Amino acid sequence: MKLKKIAGSAAAVSLLAGGLTVASAGTASAAFGCGGVEKAFYGTQYLVLHLYDEGGTWCAVAEHTQQGTYFWTSVQILRSDGAVSPQDEGNFAYYAGPVRIAKNGLCATTYAWSAPGGTKIGQTAC
Repeated sequence: MKLKKIAGSAAAVSLLAGGLTVASAGTASAAFGCGGVEKAFYGTQYLVLHLYDEGGTWCAVAEHTQQGTYFWTSVQILRSDGAVSPQDEGNFAYYAGPVRIAKNGLCATTYAWSAPGGTKIGQTAC
């Protein structure tokens, strides 16, 4: 089992009350092993999906809202031309990822899945 530590995120704390949160993106960051600018951010009761623009690369992470609780989580990026990144999946306590794919000037949709509640979420950025 992989154990991943996070750089810290107020986003997860804000989601603990439940419900759905959609926030604007655009903050420069080096969280979760991704650098660059966060272009998409989407949260549910169990997951927060982050998509970063690292210049020539898309980078994605699926963060747990219940930090330290192990559950199955997966994250992957689908580029608009059909190319896909490697998938990171497993029984994680903090987050799945990072996964990367070359931008090639194209949009990307990142998907995340988790075992609690059968959660599946996606977010697109260009």
